[in-house]
Amino acid sequence: MSRLNPLSEITHPMGRLEEAMKGLQAGMTPVETLPEVLDSLRRVEALLERLLLIQEAEAQANGFMPAQASGRGGPRKRAASA
Repeated sequence: MSRLNPLSEITHPMGRLEEAMKGLQAGMTPVETLPEVLDSLRRVEALLERLLLIQEAEAQANGFMPAQASGRGGPRKRAASA
């Protein structure tokens, strides 16, 4: 509407800026959830590692030897960014 009425630019100079900020805030919602997603993935990874350890212990108790070359079951090294 401000394009049709140039006086609104004078009376409401922050209108366009406020609208742009609302759009930016709406666009940031997915980014704001990333820390929660990362925490959830870390919990899932830890649970999967525990399940793997249990499965390998049961296999060893039943006489099956898990492949040692895989390196599974030990602590995993994290990337430098984590």
